[in-house]
Amino acid sequence: MNEHPEEGKNEWWKTFHVREMADLFLDRNSKQELCETIEFLERELHLQPGDHVFDQCCGAGTLGNQLACRGYRVTGCDLCDVYLEIARSSDLLMSKDGIAIPNYVIADAFHFMPSEPCHGALNWYSSFGYSQSDTQNVQMIQKAFDALLPNAYFALDIPNYVGLFRSFKPEMNYEGTSLGRKVLLTRRSFLDHENGLLLQDWMWTIEGKLTETKKSALRVYLPYQICNILEKCGFANIRILGDVHSSQFHSDSPRLIAVARKPTK
Repeated sequence: MNEHPEEGKNEWWKTFHVREMADLFLDRNSKQELCETIEFLERELHLQPGDHVFDQCCGAGTLGNQLACRGYRVTGCDLCDVYLEIARSSDLLMSKDGIAIPNYVIADAFHFMPSEPCHGALNWYSSFGYSQSDTQNVQMIQKAFDALLPNAYFALDIPNYVGLFRSFKPEMNYEGTSLGRKVLLTRRSFLDHENGLLLQDWMWTIEGKLTETKKSALRVYLPYQICNILEKCGFANIRILGDVHSSQFHSDSPRLIAVARKPTK
């Protein structure tokens, strides 16, 4: 078994994220996919112009900046200062007049909550399940719940692990550029069935030289477990969807997207 962070001993996500990760994965090249995602959030979160939206684990502001340009007030948090630097310096924000610039905060999403109640919240792009402790993961969802106004909605996007297991690939390679340099990422994956974990080694090669190896340990959650977590946090009207077109979830769905409402009482 490949050695990975043990529960409670190493919060791997605090040092995992690097600039190369942002350039390879957080810069969404498909404008159609990005537009469809924003339209999904507007629709499923029942947003109105001027609403305050909480982007939990906002990364490089891919969604937060788009929401701001559509007239929403955005608060986002992320532990990676490099990601937030990219988010704040986006050309998209500079090209729009009269928008409310998002408030991006360097903070741990397990603990952070916006100072102003929100009309909607999202946790997107596989940012949930970082801890091997279910209690700690529930705490992150609880923060999203507590940040919301009554009758407001929350959307959670994670991998469809049912489909991932069916087409599991132990090793994948990704190529791209970062700061003008050629980057190769080799990602090796291992399934820890006993503990419900997806363990991964991320080996970064820059300009032909292996520079570093990062390790991650994602908690695997199935649809019924996500429903149980949302219910435990107080959410109601929970729906499990398979994509940003609000399609019904099935084994081969591209993603697992949960949408839930904070009750009025």
